[in-house]
Amino acid sequence: MACVSDLVAFTQPLIIGAKPLEIVRRSAAFHPNVWGDYFLKLSQDEKKLESMRERAKVLKEKVLKKLSTIEGGERLELIDTLYHLGVAYNFEKEIEEALEKIYKAYDEDATQDNLCTLALRFRLLRQHGWNASSDVFNKFKETKNGNFKESVASDVLGMLSLYEASYVGTKEDKILEEAISFTTRNLSAALPNMEPLLAERVAHSLELPLHKRLQRLEARYFITMYEKNNAHDEMLLEYAKLDYNLLQALHQNEMKELTKWWTKIDLVGKMKFPRDRVTECYFWPLGAFFEPQHSRGRIFATKITQLTSIIDDLYDVYGTQEELQLFTDVIQRWDMNAKKSLPDYIKPLYEALLSTLKDFEEELSLEGNAYRASFMQQAMKNICMAYFDEAKWYNRGTTPKVEEYLNSAEISCGYPVVATACFTGAGEITTKKLLEWIQSQPKYMKDTCRLCRIVDDIKTYKFEEERGHVASVVACYMEEHKCNEDEALEKLNEDVMNTWKDINKACMRPTPFPMVVMNIIRNLSRVMEILYQFGDGYTFADTVTKERLNLLLKDPIPV
Repeated sequence: MACVSDLVAFTQPLIIGAKPLEIVRRSAAFHPNVWGDYFLKLSQDEKKLESMRERAKVLKEKVLKKLSTIEGGERLELIDTLYHLGVAYNFEKEIEEALEKIYKAYDEDATQDNLCTLALRFRLLRQHGWNASSDVFNKFKETKNGNFKESVASDVLGMLSLYEASYVGTKEDKILEEAISFTTRNLSAALPNMEPLLAERVAHSLELPLHKRLQRLEARYFITMYEKNNAHDEMLLEYAKLDYNLLQALHQNEMKELTKWWTKIDLVGKMKFPRDRVTECYFWPLGAFFEPQHSRGRIFATKITQLTSIIDDLYDVYGTQEELQLFTDVIQRWDMNAKKSLPDYIKPLYEALLSTLKDFEEELSLEGNAYRASFMQQAMKNICMAYFDEAKWYNRGTTPKVEEYLNSAEISCGYPVVATACFTGAGEITTKKLLEWIQSQPKYMKDTCRLCRIVDDIKTYKFEEERGHVASVVACYMEEHKCNEDEALEKLNEDVMNTWKDINKACMRPTPFPMVVMNIIRNLSRVMEILYQFGDGYTFADTVTKERLNLLLKDPIPV
């Protein structure tokens, strides 16, 4: 926890006679790494893992057979269960074909379905980019007053399905806005009278809807819930557990490699002040794409995210204005010889950044993709410029207008860097056209960045105001609109809801790039919702973030 009494503003060095006064710096007193060398010491039983892989192959074939032999609502429920269990990625082709067929019969089937099935079909299609119409829900409203029918309020499973479906809506889906309010109110009222398993499921959804959750964490939760359900399919359950544990073993190996790299460069030991969060940095790319084929992308994105985090701390907390000017200038030059002009304590950071990208460029060159490194370099140059502009706002005591602040946040939030890093390290899904698109900051990226910054600021602004920080979006809104804190938060939370609708709209077919690309970027928004759900889960990583990372990276599911 930061010691607020120790936090002071930047001061420039003063000269009295021939002796310079010591520079007084801000400090956030970040807590140390909570993982230490855990992953370095971790050993795995390869023989056991191989046995699990063989068993998982057998079960996968059984799931494929089941998926191909059922139809209608039963197939919808199986597809949904596969997503909840975290194994749908193994059946992407089959699910895509099934949903395309379902979409073609959408209007016809909608007239016959109950609310639960109808909402499930709508949600699954929208999740995959099919523009299923929300007009199908009109049949559950009264013609006289336009309210939802009383019978809907007594259908708990139907309401829950509608509640989850409502969050995949766009600004055009006015009925879904009404559905969120209606289902939230009625599910909350019915909660005390539900049987325990259903009550737990409803409370989980009301806390945060499925559309805003991360697949790996949801899989861990749902596997436990699914096992408690007496009607569960034993074969599906075993397959989900094996798949979860096999992926976890892969992710642990990635963290072992990252911990070795992080220990070797020892930036925290050399620089002292920054957040030591390499495992927490892994949370971002793991949330963006957890599948085995994206291993290199996760490793590279984690390295870049941790280095960017230290650069953020340099600009936000530790560096003087003169030092930040020097660092910004040498980043733009991107030349190892330029480090000579830097203060000694910053040199290791500059060396680590350039060396990391150099190593990766060499690796990419072996497959003819060295061009990707130039996009990563430019993303780093851009974020340092944005950080420097915001540092100047702080030093001048400037509170910018909301849109001016959010325009800067389109870069300084870090998501252009994280997205570029993910795709720089990814496989065949990455093209030069994709990296150019991300660099051009299309509306989809801007919306993702906007959501990132507002969600972050809503959860962190009080601590950062005490520490000494550039004005948050909350402070900017209060200043610009002459309103109080509660009014500002209400409007900004409304902005988050509307931005989610724009993000959903951008993922409707036809999309500029395949759905896998669009979803990786959309998943970054989900990471923010999870990591900042109860506060700053990155800076204060010894709380619920540690518990979640235990589930993802430490504790296997008993099989």
